[in-house]
Amino acid sequence: MYSIPSATLRPVQNARALNQSIPMAGQDHYAQVQGCISLLELIERQEHEGIPFDPSLTAHLTPRQRDELKLIVRKSVSGFMDIADGSHDEGVMISGQEYDPETFAVFQKMLFSTARKVIVPRRGKLLQRSVLISIVIGFETMLIDLATAAIRNNPKLANLENATLSLAELGSLGTVEEATDYLISRQVEDLARGSIDDWEKWFAKIGVKLREIPADWVEFREIFARRNLFVHTNGRVSAQYVSVLSGAGAPGGDIPAKGSNIDITTDYLAESCELVISTGALLVTSVWMKLADKDSQLPVAWILHTADLALEDGNFAACVRITEKITQALGSKLDLVASCRLKVTNWASRAMLGEEDVVAKEAEVWDVRGLDSLYSHFRSVFIRDDERAISELTLLVDQNRLSKHTVLTSKSYEKLRERSESALLQALKIDVSGVAAVRGAESAVDLEYAPEAGTRGLGASSDG
Repeated sequence: MYSIPSATLRPVQNARALNQSIPMAGQDHYAQVQGCISLLELIERQEHEGIPFDPSLTAHLTPRQRDELKLIVRKSVSGFMDIADGSHDEGVMISGQEYDPETFAVFQKMLFSTARKVIVPRRGKLLQRSVLISIVIGFETMLIDLATAAIRNNPKLANLENATLSLAELGSLGTVEEATDYLISRQVEDLARGSIDDWEKWFAKIGVKLREIPADWVEFREIFARRNLFVHTNGRVSAQYVSVLSGAGAPGGDIPAKGSNIDITTDYLAESCELVISTGALLVTSVWMKLADKDSQLPVAWILHTADLALEDGNFAACVRITEKITQALGSKLDLVASCRLKVTNWASRAMLGEEDVVAKEAEVWDVRGLDSLYSHFRSVFIRDDERAISELTLLVDQNRLSKHTVLTSKSYEKLRERSESALLQALKIDVSGVAAVRGAESAVDLEYAPEAGTRGLGASSDG
């Protein structure tokens, strides 16, 4: 066996490569979770549409046959309703001899098709499982990318001086650099097979406390544990699932009983996406700042951009977590512009979550003297001084510092538009038909990023 001399261990990527690989990992992760949110919207739409019938089934029927088909359907539904409310329990008997053979054949096809769709798992349920698995895979891929970047920046993190290579492996590698790169990949692959707890220990080596990053550590761990259930037990609670949640600190009363079945809902997935988005973005920033030798300029610029994306994509809870955590972690280290941007983005997200009154009180005491006029304008927006806000934004638009499109579509102006749309349109000299066109184009895009908000909980299980 051959060991790599510690004297040869040195960074295998420069600062420029580091500043490209770290944000790329974060961008890829955000994009993948946004793809999951897009799929959630399609699932939600399907759930509300119900079970469709194939129009081709009835296309060939005559008007008389269609009327007869409606009669058969009404009779069968009435019979099923009688059974449901206890009126009779003799079953639903519909004889084909009473009706046109072609009409009855179509009815049977419709009935069997409906029954099959009810009994066989709905596509929505299968897609929900796929979304959950994709959420976890996306996060794990980001973890691998971050670990690779960290080790390439400092190979000693992988303890490579104690790593060994077989003669066969050594023979396929031409240089020490190639051997180092091979061992880094092997180390990361081993790490990738571990659990979130293993990753927590690894990130601690570079001073990043993974447990403190998610808004809720128990719910974050539960996402990964639930993924394992649907991969291995079809959603039936296992001893490992109970152990993971217990170890993460979940109260015993919130942990589903072993053997019970756990469901996946679009509400659960939507909130999971937001939790994973905020955790991923904050983890990327934390690792980047640790590896960038305390140069926070690029990491802060990236997280500000990511917070803006979260706001405009409708991931309001994720945006609140990102902005609050960064403000708390960096505090006075933030420059004035970054601090103001975080404040405005945070308030806009919280207003969209129904905290308008609280946000107004906080904005009321914001001292904007000496700040850029853009921030005094946002103060007017958040304290709901609409007349002043509209006057200020009109001036900003005239100065080309603000676009009409931003005013009409940005989430930062959503509440202002709701309160004073007519005055806003008049001030900007925009007719209603123009607004409809802009919003129509915007909604075509936003359809992909609008999961319904809801509640989640560890105890959302059913026995069976």
